[in-house]
Amino acid sequence: MNQLRRDLIFSLSLANLCFLRVWIALVDPSARYSLARPTRKEYVAVMLAVGILGAILFSGLALVRRAQRPLVWWLARCIFAVLLLLPLNAVRIVSLHLAMPTLVDRFGPWVLRGTVAALGLLCAVVIVRWSAAFARMAAIVVVVLSPLAPIVFATGMWRMLHLQPQSGYVGASPLTPQTGRPRVVWLLFDELDERLAFVERPAFLKLPELDRLRAEGLFAANAFPPSHRTVRSLPSLLTGKAVFEAKPSGDAELMITYHGSTQAVPWSVEPNVFARARREGLNTALVGWYIPYCRILKGDLTFCASHLVGSGGEAGGLGSLVLHDFRELVYWFPLGWRLRSAEDRARQRRMHLRMLDDASRAATDPALGLVFIHWCIPHAPFVYSTRDRWAMDGSGDYLGNLLLADRTLGELREAMERAGVWDSTTLLVSSDHGLRATAQDVVPLWGDARQIVDRPGIDPRVPFLVKLAGYKMPVTFNSPLSTVLSCDLVMAVLGGNIATPEDLRRWIDRNRRYEPGMPASAQTQGPIGRHP
Repeated sequence: MNQLRRDLIFSLSLANLCFLRVWIALVDPSARYSLARPTRKEYVAVMLAVGILGAILFSGLALVRRAQRPLVWWLARCIFAVLLLLPLNAVRIVSLHLAMPTLVDRFGPWVLRGTVAALGLLCAVVIVRWSAAFARMAAIVVVVLSPLAPIVFATGMWRMLHLQPQSGYVGASPLTPQTGRPRVVWLLFDELDERLAFVERPAFLKLPELDRLRAEGLFAANAFPPSHRTVRSLPSLLTGKAVFEAKPSGDAELMITYHGSTQAVPWSVEPNVFARARREGLNTALVGWYIPYCRILKGDLTFCASHLVGSGGEAGGLGSLVLHDFRELVYWFPLGWRLRSAEDRARQRRMHLRMLDDASRAATDPALGLVFIHWCIPHAPFVYSTRDRWAMDGSGDYLGNLLLADRTLGELREAMERAGVWDSTTLLVSSDHGLRATAQDVVPLWGDARQIVDRPGIDPRVPFLVKLAGYKMPVTFNSPLSTVLSCDLVMAVLGGNIATPEDLRRWIDRNRRYEPGMPASAQTQGPIGRHP
């Protein structure tokens, strides 16, 4: 094989490996579980991107060979070493499931920083002292992996020609609305933290809507979520059974394992709150993000809107997608995610506004007996400021997003009041988990980087508020409870078994129990934090 052909194979193989993370998301449905399904243009874009980068690398290598200068060769080897970080990082995140938050959660921020620094120093020493030997061995590996390029191209072509519908959603047949039946709107704010929202809320932060809801209904002071991970909490909440493990199986199924069981079952066939509501003759609706609800629970929903992340260039043409793929090369370097924050903030704002529009339509429709809304806030990225304005410049923080959640609750309340359904609707507000250690280790709680919750003192509780239809009476429930009971609670309200605040308090006290995911001390303890 002559040198020119070897250089061409090397260049195309390295270019293909650089875009490995894009390819994984396109050819492996499980890797796209939380993403919108790809379009044909996305497949064409990555193929063009690989070809363009391959041509650049081939031309650069030709220039280096022509120069024949030691310094030029050394710089080329350094660039080669840097490019190798792209496929290695893709394998770390996608195949080994070791994303940065997972590593922080498992090892702690300082151990992780020390390890990264040590590895960086080791790599620098290797490149400086043995750059030629390192480059030769790495180049052999790249050439050995060259057959991967035609394999992924062929797989991409096949999938491009056999695209599935974007949503995969075919709504369940609408049922005839029944007047006078109880109605529930269930709001789940992602990562809504009990301590920062109520227990240790900063004096300058005003959350009038949450305070109003607390003054008009039941407030559970010691509510614990089923898990600190959304992918486990949501199936637990919607089935009413604590989930121990959850793994995507393709982009339209989640295999869940309940606590006390060793057998994984498809979430799509498990009984859930929507199926139970429809058996009671009620129409159901869901608006959510992160989880492909419309692909998994489609048979039980009269209306569904899943707001999933798509390609960053989906709003443009083929050129925008190619440019997006090249921008992603920078983002995929270790710690490169910090550079994509502006794009993430813009995407989060668009998603929130679309969700608010869909949620308002569903919550104000009296024909829908059960409406579930899984909000994308106050979860990062932080798009709002405590100055009560959008923060697209990066000045936002968790407390700003918390304020946005409160504003969102107010906008939804006003829309329901205008539609005349607020007083006749029972409202449940809670969260899938509180502020996690990984979130505060990676980003400050607010702009000046002050910390309220230290890592050893993370409060696992989440807010749990219930406003019963027709009542405005404050009730505080101090005994520990697991929010897994939310599913049965909603069905008890829809079935007419809970009509008064006293009914609600008695039902929760009778049905609360220790669930996996609660601290062991919660079996007997009283309040673990002082509420104002």
